[in-house]
Amino acid sequence: MTDCLYVVVDRLLNARPNPAWRADRQGRRLFFNSTWIETFGDRRADIGAEGWLDSVHPEDLQRVTNTLAESARSGSASQVEYRLRNLSGKYVWLLESAGPLLDGRGALVGFFGTCANISRRKTAENSLREKTVELNTLYDIINLSPVVAFRWSTLPGWPILYVSPNVSRFGYKASKLVSAGFNYGRLIHPDDLEKARKDVEYYTARKKDTFTQEYRFLLADGSFIWVEDRTLVKRDSSGEIEQYQGIVFDISERRNLEEQLLHAQRLDSVGRLAAGVAHDFNNMLSPILGYSEILLDSLADPSPEREDIRLIHEAAEKSSRLTQQLLAFGRKQMLEVGPVDINLLIGNFEQLLRRMLREDIRIRLDLKADIGKVLADPGKIEQVLMNLAINARDAMPQGGQLTIETSLARLDEAYIRRKIGVDAGEYVLLAVSDTGCGISREMQDRIFEPFFTTKSEGKGTGLGLSVVYGIVRQHGGHLSVYSEPGLGTTMKVFLPRLSVKSPLPVAENPHQELKTAFVGGTVLLVEDEEAVRELVRKVLEKYGYCVLTAGNVSEAVQLAREHPAAIDLLVTDVIMPEMNGKEVYHAVSAYKPGCRVLYMSGYTENIIADHGILREGINFISKPFSVRSLLEKVRKTLQ
Repeated sequence: MTDCLYVVVDRLLNARPNPAWRADRQGRRLFFNSTWIETFGDRRADIGAEGWLDSVHPEDLQRVTNTLAESARSGSASQVEYRLRNLSGKYVWLLESAGPLLDGRGALVGFFGTCANISRRKTAENSLREKTVELNTLYDIINLSPVVAFRWSTLPGWPILYVSPNVSRFGYKASKLVSAGFNYGRLIHPDDLEKARKDVEYYTARKKDTFTQEYRFLLADGSFIWVEDRTLVKRDSSGEIEQYQGIVFDISERRNLEEQLLHAQRLDSVGRLAAGVAHDFNNMLSPILGYSEILLDSLADPSPEREDIRLIHEAAEKSSRLTQQLLAFGRKQMLEVGPVDINLLIGNFEQLLRRMLREDIRIRLDLKADIGKVLADPGKIEQVLMNLAINARDAMPQGGQLTIETSLARLDEAYIRRKIGVDAGEYVLLAVSDTGCGISREMQDRIFEPFFTTKSEGKGTGLGLSVVYGIVRQHGGHLSVYSEPGLGTTMKVFLPRLSVKSPLPVAENPHQELKTAFVGGTVLLVEDEEAVRELVRKVLEKYGYCVLTAGNVSEAVQLAREHPAAIDLLVTDVIMPEMNGKEVYHAVSAYKPGCRVLYMSGYTENIIADHGILREGINFISKPFSVRSLLEKVRKTLQ
């Protein structure tokens, strides 16, 4: 009976197109249909009828041997997936269904099974699994990165289809943004949205599938940041746009640095222009001041003519102070530097500040101890303090409080990354705060520009903060402002702290008064501005000097070569068309080795100074100058 059953089952299995087999009650496979044999070979002759197991993948062997045991226990069919090596030596994935074989009385007489080749499905599953791992890894990378991924529709308003979970860095929940009705266009600043739309239309019309935009992005708290959006256009097989994909990342810090750089470049350009104008203006002011001073000395007092000339001289002096402010802004003034204790300077200056401010303004000092010293020109730092105090006073027409603070500050790498032209290190911080009307953000971008003022006409020149900016920058310092309309303003001045080991430069004071006797001697005067040249010649000749004049470098060298006697002093302009003043001195001293030199100029250059600080042993007089200061400087240089 059992043998008849085996025959029937074997015929049925042999008729199946799939690989099939039959086993006895011990699970030994005794029959393989023709499809199995064609694919995997006939293993019936193997010992124990189990030789076919050698072709099962080692990782799947245990699972295969457990299948029949499970079917015997349950009395029902079971399935297993495993890899079996075919005749070509390659493994094929099979899905095998095995069930018990029962006789007419329901007794177990063996097992049978059929197999389906699932290699393609397993390959697809493995590929999908790998893709899923890659995608999850990509999502993990995105979530850990500063970029936020978006996908949005082409429908009006650009409905959001997907956003990476790390959108939380912008204050949002991804689920909320993907919810119905939330459009990507709502995240773009209204002033930038139209441009963003036009850019998308422009690039897509030209079949550009990738493009980059910059715009302001709305945060959940209502503020905006600048972002860079790198967009990928997804198209269907017909070329129609299906959706947009993009990554967005915060570029606010970069934009801030770019704005700082542009602002610094603009101020630097204006500074060079202002310094150039001041230089030319000083050449024009020098003869006005000089000749008016000579006339004042020659006219009797009182006389109508003397009063007119005095007014001319006074106007010229005011103009001279204006040019000095322009030079300060352009960082072209001469500094007389030394170690300065800022706390001591403020203490000595406090009484003057109290007289300058109104009675309805309180002054509060908060000066920290042990902050060290700075290498500075004390007169210029007093000017910074004065200008900031005046600005604070004008910002408090109804009275208020002026606070002056000092402390030690360390600017680290994180800070200087956000600032242009600032070095890391220790600084002495001088902060001047008021409780006044404050300054709007738009105004803050322009307050250091010369002649820009928020005051009414006739209330200021617009040079106060420009001068502060120039002085602080020339000292190697940094200036920042924090202000809110209606809440007051704080100006912070950072000056490099003087190290104990720092060398102290020796500076000459061009205005130091000398009470010495007349020296006399021969002077070679080199000046390309005729009016200035004539003034200096007349002044020096009037006071007994023998003066040789040259309007250019060639004349000067020729006079030095041909003059039979010694030349005691060379007085030369620093900036001239052919050579600078230092080169003129070297050319002249080649013929007159004992000659000394006095430089004059309307603004400093690194020819004779390092960042406005005179090099040791240099004699210099700044244009415009008075007759008295010229004579004193000549006497000092000759001595």
